[in-house]
Amino acid sequence: MLMNTIKQLLDNLDAALTVKYQAVNYETNPVAVDFDDYSTNEKIYVLAQYSLFSRYIVRFLIEVLYKTSMGGLGLVAAEMQRNLAEELSDGENGDPHYVLLIKGFLLALNKNLYSVEASKATRSFEQHILTSIHDGNSAFATGVAYALESSAVPELIMTRTFVDRLFAEFDIEIPTAIRRFFGSHIGEIEVMHKSRLRDVTIDSFSTADELFSYGDGFDIAMNCMNDWWIGLADEVRLCREHENAASSH
Repeated sequence: MLMNTIKQLLDNLDAALTVKYQAVNYETNPVAVDFDDYSTNEKIYVLAQYSLFSRYIVRFLIEVLYKTSMGGLGLVAAEMQRNLAEELSDGENGDPHYVLLIKGFLLALNKNLYSVEASKATRSFEQHILTSIHDGNSAFATGVAYALESSAVPELIMTRTFVDRLFAEFDIEIPTAIRRFFGSHIGEIEVMHKSRLRDVTIDSFSTADELFSYGDGFDIAMNCMNDWWIGLADEVRLCREHENAASSH
């Protein structure tokens, strides 16, 4: 009976994902809504900030590993270690997944995303996720991880569309590294990460308090993601307004 309750929680979280949280809904994400109207530089700005998520995910998972290890959740901790190993080494040439993405942009557009500084919205997103994991209990931290993994595919599909539209403006073929980054994550890697984390969740939590904390961690992580995309859209809008004001003088 309890296992069914845990499964029901996970089913409910999955069902709410693109309905409750605009970050991963292409029809309501504030950047997606206006992306076609962005200038080329604005498109690059958003994708450069997004690239940092691929960098930060390692930090997030490490904190979940620490928290769940401290909490004696061996199955979850082992899954975090396996997940991290996969994030840090592409099967074909050994590059971390983040490096695959930024190498592609450097090769095709001569844009060094490795040197991109996080914007205010991106810094806030990173710090809020890390603080939430640090301050929550083990179940909460695992809920944060499940939010990151279950939201990955819809978010990657959305950002792959952004990349397609940016490269179309340059009339340049998307580099193999970028295609492999999106294709492997959407088609296999993130699907397996979510599935395996779901399995260890079912085997690791057994009380109503734990399930509440798990759902709370999921919700807070997704709301942080909402705030991030809203913040990125606001940054693009404010920058444009400042440029328009400067040009009118």
